[in-house]
Amino acid sequence: MLGRDDRQLGFSSVSAMESWERKAVVPENTIYSAFTRAGDIFRDESFAGAYSPVGRPSIHPSRLIKVLLLQFLEGVSDREAENRARYDLRWKKALNVGL
Repeated sequence: MLGRDDRQLGFSSVSAMESWERKAVVPENTIYSAFTRAGDIFRDESFAGAYSPVGRPSIHPSRLIKVLLLQFLEGVSDREAENRARYDLRWKKALNVGL
């Protein structure tokens, strides 16, 4: 089943942190910020045919493709990509996940 994101801004988002700090935590001219703005390119609906209509909700395919691209660009292992997605603010911004 294709998962869905809650698009509401929360206290645990990088965007909220940036508004509190009144400066960009992740500079706007980086690939990480570009991934945040690339909503038209990375759309879950583009991958919907690869998912069953029943079952547990999936990890968002748009998020998975971003992780794979970042992993390739930075030349890191699967385990390191997992760690960066959990702990690196740049990756969190690119993946649009909470802190």
